[in-house]
Amino acid sequence: SVSVAVMVDGKRIPVVKDGMPLVNDDGIPVTKYQAWSEEELQNFQQIVASSLGINATRGDKLVIKNMEFAKEDLSEMEAIM
Repeated sequence: SVSVAVMVDGKRIPVVKDGMPLVNDDGIPVTKYQAWSEEELQNFQQIVASSLGINATRGDKLVIKNMEFAKEDLSEMEAIM
């Protein structure tokens, strides 16, 4: 049997204020984390299960979960370059 665990980052969506996308002082749009819906996670599960040949009858297990990935602050590296 096969056991697989998959962690997926959510999506970044724009922050809207008074109907307009919010931007920071540098003019870059401000975004916030949004987890994938259960329906979207089910779609991911079907794709991964099909790709790996997961067979529940054989006892294979597949788990897909949302998790907000840490975002690296690359400003120091960009300043050095």
